[in-house]
Formats: sequence, structure tokens, C-alpha cells
Amino acid sequence: MEFFFVFQNRTFDREQQGGYLWAPDGCRAHWQKMRSVTCGDIIFHSYQRKIVAISIAKTDCYTARRPTELAIEQLWDDQGLRVDCDYYLLPSTLDTHGIMSDLLKLQPKKYAPFNKSGKGNRGYLFDCSASMASFLLNALIQSDSNREVIQHFQKILLNL
Repeated sequence: MEFFFVFQNRTFDREQQGGYLWAPDGCRAHWQKMRSVTCGDIIFHSYQRKIVAISIAKTDCYTARRPTELAIEQLWDDQGLRVDCDYYLLPSTLDTHGIMSDLLKLQPKKYAPFNKSGKGNRGYLFDCSASMASFLLNALIQSDSNREVIQHFQKILLNL
């Protein structure tokens, strides 16, 4: 099981409703990172500096045309990469600003989601280390009173 961190400021609602991640099949590393996602991987979803969802990949990455609901953006080519996901919306979102010093210490050294000044790196999908994932899951458990959500996160932690 691998962990990833995705920035979805433009597309979160549409991708979440469709149950997928999609990126153009371009040469940028943050798009090509999609090829690394396999069934069972965990993805942390960031929207406006908050972690708003966690998903589990239902499929390995595969080539797919741009979903029609993303065509509105008119920003990308039609050919792309897709991963189907089960999204779990968080009842209590987690503001990354308040935990940034920890995230900077725990994130991977290469292809990290955040730069040294604590801003999100420009891009879509990034690696998330197991220690960063564990920290985020524990922070989400502490911030949420929903028993079902807590139990779900605890199961994920047991597999780390």
C-alpha cells in the first residue's frame, strides 16, 4: 500500500462525485505520478488548504479520456490517466496550515506536496510518506467525533 496527496482546488467536487482522479497524460511529474497508483492505495485530498477527504484506489491507473464534467475547464488535452476511487468525505476537515511544521518534517524529500515555505507545490498528485500518512490519520482521528470514521482510520493505521 502506497500513500499519495492530491491538490484538487479546481476539480474536487466533480472528481469526488464521479469517484475518480484524472490527470492529463502529459510530461509533468505530478501528472505522471498517477501511473504509480495501484488498487488499495490511500489518497489524501486537499481542497483550499484543508484535507477534506481520504480515498482508497479501486483500480490501478489506466488511460482514459477526459471526463465530460472536466471539459468545462478547457485546460487539458482529452487523453489522460484515471484512477477510480472510493471517497470518504471528512465530517471535520483538517487545516494543513496548523500542522505544516510537522508535515514538512514528515513528507518525502523528493516529489513532496509542500515546499519549504509551507505552500503547496504547484501540481496535482504527490507522494506521501508512511510517516506523514500515519500523522495525518492520527490527527484526523483526534479531530473527529464520528465513531464510524474513527474506526475506519484506525483500520488503515493498523496496515501501516
